[in-house]
Amino acid sequence: YEISACLVGSEMCIRDRSKLIHIYKESPKLAYRFISYFWRIMVREWNLLDGFRLDKFYSLMRFVIRESLQYGKDRKWDKISWQSFSNVMKDEILDPKKTKNRGIVIHVLDIFWEEVEKVHDGWLGELSSELIMKFIGPFLRYLAQVEQEEDIEIVKSFFVKFLDRLLRKHSSKLKQSNSPIPEKVVSLIEQISTKLFDIASSKVGVLDENRDYIYDLRKTYDSAFRGLSKETKKRKLSTDEDERKSKKAKLEEEVTEKNTESVDTE
Repeated sequence: YEISACLVGSEMCIRDRSKLIHIYKESPKLAYRFISYFWRIMVREWNLLDGFRLDKFYSLMRFVIRESLQYGKDRKWDKISWQSFSNVMKDEILDPKKTKNRGIVIHVLDIFWEEVEKVHDGWLGELSSELIMKFIGPFLRYLAQVEQEEDIEIVKSFFVKFLDRLLRKHSSKLKQSNSPIPEKVVSLIEQISTKLFDIASSKVGVLDENRDYIYDLRKTYDSAFRGLSKETKKRKLSTDEDERKSKKAKLEEEVTEKNTESVDTE
């Protein structure tokens, strides 16, 4: 009711409501239970919203995601925080049996990494690979179990865009220097590729009609991993060669200086 009463374009009004999770800053279980009920209500009431209110609630969902991530960051993503956050994503938003509202899922898929980056500036360096994989877990589960072909394509696109985001984040820097590709990027892509293969080949927890989509996605990640591994090796060899030449030049310079000093002495 309060969100509906907010004036159109009143972002501050909506932002304030999204911060209610921080009331429970000493109790993560209560905080994420509050967020869980929020998403449960959104899923239940979504089809009853008229077009004039949709933008308000799209904004509200974005800010709730952001504040949920901020809450976890404030607690340094302790075990209870990431488990609770993952459960909300998995059970309330990305559960194909509960969430029949494609609009909510598409919106969350579209904004998720944007909000991660806003909360964790320089997130790739700040977050551990383990935590990033935990973030990805509910999306992988959704990919394995969603039934509609259109929904499969939507979540598949989420993973392709994430791969592009990983590559694009460092491509401009790499073009300007001969520095090695961050090991974390290569490792993350490899881990996701392996996880996709495990899911596609699993006997349980994945719909048979989804396997081909997941295998195709795995090929995309595996191809990127092999390309980066090859480029990393190439850059390492180039760097080693540059270091060898630099050391050789320095040694020759030192020898020349000694010879010059010797001549001067004579």
